[in-house]
Amino acid sequence: MSENFMYIPRKCPHCNYSGIQTQLSKTAFSRSYENEEVEVIVSRCENCRRATAYNLFFTSGGSYLRTELVSPIFSPENMTFPKSIEKMSPSFIKTYSQASTAEEIGLSQIAGMGYRKTLEYLVTDFVLTNKLVTKDESVKLPLSKLIKKLPEESIRELALASAWIGNDETHYYRQNPEFQVADIKEWIRAMINYIEMKASIKRAHNLVNKN
Repeated sequence: MSENFMYIPRKCPHCNYSGIQTQLSKTAFSRSYENEEVEVIVSRCENCRRATAYNLFFTSGGSYLRTELVSPIFSPENMTFPKSIEKMSPSFIKTYSQASTAEEIGLSQIAGMGYRKTLEYLVTDFVLTNKLVTKDESVKLPLSKLIKKLPEESIRELALASAWIGNDETHYYRQNPEFQVADIKEWIRAMINYIEMKASIKRAHNLVNKN
């Protein structure tokens, strides 16, 4: 633990718990133009389990100056996904959580590109899991072609709309400026619900037809 951890507030900015904050990481660097040393510490509240980043400022001689809250960090631990999604695509969950973190701390441009990547993981792992493409096809085919492999028109349209808005997030000019990141998230969530519904139907079918 950093010897400077004592300068981190005990009160969690997420849940207002005044208790144990655990250090997760630290990074130090110099700001020569300000004649300051900065240490970035990420801590986790042991009550709500969410993370927060702080900048600690020191003189070049090592004397403490101040602590600044960088931003409460949205913790992936607080996000829940159906077990069918967890099993099918761990990469989707990891990337979605990272995109959510970027969005939470105000990195909207990065978040949009991140959600576009989550869509690709979700579609690719779905068509692979359901044997709608081979492994080689999943490597070679672009996302638009993989979307065409989805089994129903409704889910294909959800995925295609998400891809279009996700592509807007990666380009200088937006083709569909009336749609934003919130729309991608809504449609991805709808796809998750569809996949979970299909998984539930399959489990019920296996039970009814086990004999």
